[in-house]
Amino acid sequence: MMRPTAWRVQGFGIGQRLIDSILPGATINDNDHKWEEASDALDPAVMRATVGDDLEFIRELIEEFVPAARLNIAEIHAAVGSAQAERVRLTSHKLKGSSGLVGAHRLVEVCRKLEAAGNAGDWSAIGALAPRLDRLMQEIEVAAAPYLQQT
Repeated sequence: MMRPTAWRVQGFGIGQRLIDSILPGATINDNDHKWEEASDALDPAVMRATVGDDLEFIRELIEEFVPAARLNIAEIHAAVGSAQAERVRLTSHKLKGSSGLVGAHRLVEVCRKLEAAGNAGDWSAIGALAPRLDRLMQEIEVAAAPYLQQT
């Protein structure tokens, strides 16, 4: 049976040998680290590629990401409310980068689209995309809880 993290990465067209060369020993022990399974909100394989296998570093990454992402989302909403497309673009770009570090793939995609819409001044797209940020962030926070509870 394929490991959950390997399946998640293989979904992007990467073979098992490459996975093992990038993440040697990236096995999932369901008894010890249930939180390591990839979710739609956070991808542990990405976090391990970012900070290594140190569980404390992964926890710190998430501890720093969640409040910063919330602030960025609030800033995007404020920029939408004040019709500042450039601010939407800049903040979406910043959130896209930090979201990529924790494997928040769906948030990255929405931010990518928001960044492009902000660049083009496409208020129709911005208006459709910005409300999705809060729901995605809620899903990320639910997925992050087991990481933060790990001792």
